[in-house]
Amino acid sequence: MKVPSLPARYTVRAILGAGGSGRVYSVHDSIRDLELALKLVSPGESAWLRREFDTLRQIRHENLIQVFDWGSLPSGGAYYTMELIEGGDWGTHMGVPQSVEQVRKILTGILRALAHLHSHREIHGDLKPGNILLGRGGVVKVVDVGMGGTVGEGIGSAGTPGYVAPEVWQGSNGDEKSDLHSVAVLAYEALVGKHPFAGRTVRDVVSGQLEGWVPSPSVHGIQMPPDIERAVMRAIDRSPALRHKYADEMMDDLGITDRAGEILGGKIVARDQQLAELEATCSGAGWKGRGRSGPSAGRGGECYFNAH
Repeated sequence: MKVPSLPARYTVRAILGAGGSGRVYSVHDSIRDLELALKLVSPGESAWLRREFDTLRQIRHENLIQVFDWGSLPSGGAYYTMELIEGGDWGTHMGVPQSVEQVRKILTGILRALAHLHSHREIHGDLKPGNILLGRGGVVKVVDVGMGGTVGEGIGSAGTPGYVAPEVWQGSNGDEKSDLHSVAVLAYEALVGKHPFAGRTVRDVVSGQLEGWVPSPSVHGIQMPPDIERAVMRAIDRSPALRHKYADEMMDDLGITDRAGEILGGKIVARDQQLAELEATCSGAGWKGRGRSGPSAGRGGECYFNAH
């Protein structure tokens, strides 16, 4: 293993993964005294990495990977450190049908993360098995956030063939519906054990997304509750107008009730009725915002939970 030149505080333990322009290492941080993951990219990708780091630093949630420190190298490369999740990514489980309950648990974590990300008008843009980490004790973490940019101001054709929504291949900016299409592809692949847009070449895969027909899981002999099948087939539709609009709506169809997760700092984002109830509680009970779980009134009358 070729060890990169990093600040002395980091001791490289192993390489966890590598792509065209970057690598991820497990390291020990002597200042924090923690075992962490360190993502390192070449100079040409440093601006992308900075955006990703800033997004994850500002929009924190228990199902989004937690980041710690940013650094630049004399070579022009850049890196950041993040929590180390031991257990691998969802891709190691693909290829065989997975149980409905196991898939629903993983989708719960993904959709929680997306609901929080989307509430800040950020699109993931590259949801795929390798970007879903599965840790011990049922931990689900979404990584590589920020490829899709801000809602309405996306970066065009980005993402991975077979997972990115067809309208993005056609030049549209990604939005909430395009992320949910990617979630449906993941769900289908996990439940059926086969990718819905399999092909020998990238052209075959993209052509299948743009023009092909996706058979329902039952065609493959996979039995599951009808509501799960309907939710997946709705979100995987080529037409954005026929998909779920929001992650909350998809969670409704999947029968997911444990939705919020822990927001690690920042404001709670909920639907109008929930916000109204929370605001009434804040004003009626006279909360002062003390402690981890006490709501308080923010600027503009917003209610949020402190997370110190």
